[in-house]
Order: sequence, then structure tokens, then C-alpha cells
Amino acid sequence: MKKYLMVLLSAVMIISCTVVLAACDSKENNKPNTPSTPQEQTLQLTTPSNLTLNSATVYWTAVANANGYTVRVGTAEHQVASDTTFDLSTITLAEGTYQVSVKAVGQTVGNIRYTDSAYSASIDYLVKATVKEGTYRLTNITFDGNTYDVTKDNEARNLYKAVTAKIMLEYLQFYFPSYNFNSIIVLKFFFADEFDFTGITTAAQFWDAYLELLINTDKDVQDEFNEFIKETTTYHLVVTNNTIFAYNDSSLGQYTTFTLDDGVITLTNSSVLNMEDSILTYTDGVITETTDDIDFGFTIISVYKLIPVL
Repeated sequence: MKKYLMVLLSAVMIISCTVVLAACDSKENNKPNTPSTPQEQTLQLTTPSNLTLNSATVYWTAVANANGYTVRVGTAEHQVASDTTFDLSTITLAEGTYQVSVKAVGQTVGNIRYTDSAYSASIDYLVKATVKEGTYRLTNITFDGNTYDVTKDNEARNLYKAVTAKIMLEYLQFYFPSYNFNSIIVLKFFFADEFDFTGITTAAQFWDAYLELLINTDKDVQDEFNEFIKETTTYHLVVTNNTIFAYNDSSLGQYTTFTLDDGVITLTNSSVLNMEDSILTYTDGVITETTDDIDFGFTIISVYKLIPVL
């Protein structure tokens, strides 16, 4: 009987264990599923489109999920935080034509990593040279092969005498074509009654001394000379907002607009600057005025230099 009870107890235990194990297995199988970590995706952003240029500002269509943009101008890259415009005038560019394109900058949003887009098709941006704004002082004048620093009174004085002598020679040669007024003998013949030629052996010496005499003794010549010195040594050009005007200690000129093309300045109204017969050119802070005097057959080259801002 005892043996039978032991066998029965063992059977019950086996059955109990089987039931327990089955129940455990059933519970295990009935546990809710634990979500797995989503796989990260990599997507390339759409290339910016509708690239347009208005004056110096470039525009494009926004790209979804972009973290800003990169604007490529030539070979240089410029970052834009969120806008879909970029003002090209804010960067310094030399004269020339530049290709401009834009790409969208990537970022990670959730489990998606957006990579940079390709660059858009490019558009051309033309940069024309401009005349630097500021005040330009007349510094040098070249006349008859000689250059004078007209910021100095003595050199402006020498320029006055050189120009006046040239004009007087032309007049004399016109009215007396048979004579050579570069000859001291001829000059003595014409001016002996009004000028002492002691120590004068060349035509250049004569004209220098003769004009000094007129400047010091002839009221009309003296007034003309003083006005010439005042105007020449204080002459300036002012460039601002695509306009230009002139001034000196004697007068203030009117404004005129201008354009710059291939280094040549074209004035809308050259008469306000008394430059009807002049050609103006510009290179890197220097304006050069070239004037051909048809009546007397000589050329005057005037150089204006930009005054540095301290």
C-alpha cells in the first residue's frame, strides 16, 4: 500500500510539473511583443530649384527638411541659415562673370538622416567694376612731356608758365609763320624793346623769365595766374551714389551721373565738369582725365587720386 502511494505521489508530482511548465510556457508565449529599435534611414535632400537672380540677389525654392543652404559663387561657398535668398553684393568680388549655384544642407530628423543635396544648375552673375566712392584730389598734370605735382604751389606755377608759353608760341607761329620762335635770335628781335635779355641764351630761359615778369607786373596776368593756382592746387572730384561733381576753393560744381564700362567713365552731362573734350578712365582708386586741345595741338593728362579715409 505504501509503495502504491509513493508511485501515485510521484505521478501526481510529474503531472503537476508538466502542468506548471505548460502554464509557464503558455504565459511566456502570451507576453506582449517588445518593440525593436527602428532602423536609421539615409535620404538625400531634393536639389534646390527655380534659381533666379534679381539685381544682386539670388532666390530659390525651399527644400523640405533642409538645415540651411550653401551658396556657391565661383569656387567660394557661403552659408545661409534658413532664408532662401542671398545678397551677392554683400561679398567682395572682382570684375568678371561668376557661376552661382545652391545646395540644401542635410540634418537628422528622427531616424532619418538627410544628406546634402546636389548643387543646383548654375546661373551667371556679372560683376562690373565700380568707381570707389570718396574724394579724389587732383595730384599730377602731365603737359608737353613733363609731369607737375600740382599739390605744390611752385610746380603749379611752373605748369602755368609752360602752358602759357606754349599758347603764346602757337599764336606767334600762326601770325608769323616764317619765323622760328624757338630761336633766341628771333625772340630778341620781337621782344627786345620790352625785355632785358641779359644772361638769356635759350628760348626756354626767355619764356620762363618773361612770364615771371608778367606775373609780377601785369595785373591781368597776375589775376589769371592767382586764379589758376587756387583752382589747380585745390581741385577735387567727389564720387558718391553713382554721381560725380567737382569743387575747388573758388567754386562748387553741379552733380552728374556716370557709367563705367571697361574702365571708361562716361558722364551723363560732361559740361557741368567742363570736361566736354575729355576722356575719363578709372583704375583702382585713380581717375585719369585726358584732354586733347585741338586748337593748340597739345594733350593734358590730369590724375586724380582717392584720398584715403583715416
